[in-house]
Amino acid sequence: MNRIDRYLNEVSWAMGGRFSEQQAARDELRAHIRDQVHDLRLAGLDEESAIEQALRELGDPGVLGRSLRSSRGTAALRRGLVQPAGALILERRSDRRMPPPGMLLALAALAATTVAATIIYVWP
Repeated sequence: MNRIDRYLNEVSWAMGGRFSEQQAARDELRAHIRDQVHDLRLAGLDEESAIEQALRELGDPGVLGRSLRSSRGTAALRRGLVQPAGALILERRSDRRMPPPGMLLALAALAATTVAATIIYVWP
């Protein structure tokens, strides 16, 4: 097992929660570490030094895992892990069929006002 996997295991253990939540966090962290190692390699560091510095920049895995506990169950972790190539996810769309409660109240008040005004003008 390499250093990155050991680090991610410690983060997952400290994070707790469901496996799918841990896996989503691991995938995000692994991509971040991979990108950081790539940047450090371009700056002239060897592979091992780049990995060591990237993990040091992320900090203690226990602290990072505990800080990720608050993100468990958020929309970012509920999205599918496999996205089409080149997909850009801007927001999670709500699939509600009803307007918001405030809008319903405004529409009901408008309808009641219209009926009341009609009765007042038509009443003999």
